Amino acid sequence: MAACRRQRGFSMLELMIGMTIGLIIVAAMSSLYIASRGVYRVNESLARVQESGRMALDVLQEDARAGGFIGCRSRNLPGGQILVLARPAAQLTGTGDVVRGFENGDGWTNPSAIVRLRGDVLSVRRAVGVGDELAANSDVAAARFTLKNNCTGLRRGDYVALGSCDRLVVLRVTNAPAQTCSAAMAPVTIEHAASSSDFDGGNGNNGIVTGGLSHQIQTPFAADSRAVAFRYEDISYFIGRSPAGRPSLYRAVVGGAVEELVENIEDMDLVYGVDNSSPADGIADDYRRADAVTNWGQVVSVRASVVVAGPEDSIAAANAAYTFGTNASGTQTTVTASDRRLRQVFAGTITLRNRLP
Repeated sequence: MAACRRQRGFSMLELMIGMTIGLIIVAAMSSLYIASRGVYRVNESLARVQESGRMALDVLQEDARAGGFIGCRSRNLPGGQILVLARPAAQLTGTGDVVRGFENGDGWTNPSAIVRLRGDVLSVRRAVGVGDELAANSDVAAARFTLKNNCTGLRRGDYVALGSCDRLVVLRVTNAPAQTCSAAMAPVTIEHAASSSDFDGGNGNNGIVTGGLSHQIQTPFAADSRAVAFRYEDISYFIGRSPAGRPSLYRAVVGGAVEELVENIEDMDLVYGVDNSSPADGIADDYRRADAVTNWGQVVSVRASVVVAGPEDSIAAANAAYTFGTNASGTQTTVTASDRRLRQVFAGTITLRNRLP
């Protein structure tokens, strides 16, 4: 009986003290977990914002720096030496067509089905690909020419910039060329047949070349002229609505594909460095909005700014305000966010290499 009397449990007071201590420990651990989780979400969102901002500027720079590339005479081929046969006409009339800007999208024709949300639009025109040399003299009567290979990957409907150091022709491919790129010579025929309308993706623009040779290269390119064929693209960058309903940076090619490049890019502001000195020295004398540029042939650089939002809401302590873009009078604009996502403005200046003297 004495042994049984010594086998006592906790008293009510001891149980309450023990439970209180346990609850304090659980509350502390829960608070630590919530704080750690919050820090993790902030750091993760910030990392995504910085990654998206750098990527957006990188993809803009890649095309813009190469804007105006058309082969041998990229920097100083006059408009009179450029013949445009393609329908609809590719926008290429000389040195003024390296880039073209559209303030808040005004005057821009969207080549895609993606809805543009806001911000400026940048159009870049350039030849792309590795380029393929002629295998023989071009055939004027048959409206075709033969390349040594098709490493550029030309397909039916593509715009092509075929040029030497003396002249350039822009046309549309109307056949289905062989997709050949090999070490051995594998000649590939490219046809540029006539078209009766802009909807057929052919050649022969009214008012550009008249008469029965409207779809032909009237003066043939010789095989020894060092003429090279590139795919020619008119590329637009804009802020559009993604399938997920979020703003994203899009890249659209006229007559080609449209692709979502970077998500959560909410806005884009572009100003253009104008070299108005005489003679031109390739240095921007001032920066202007697109609606203030009067001669695009004088633009030598682009200053791009983008607003990047984090992927998650309720991260920031409050709806933050930030400065982005300028109005027509040159005053900077302050924007207040509509949610509590992290946001950051990224900016960079892009030199147009093919506009340098």
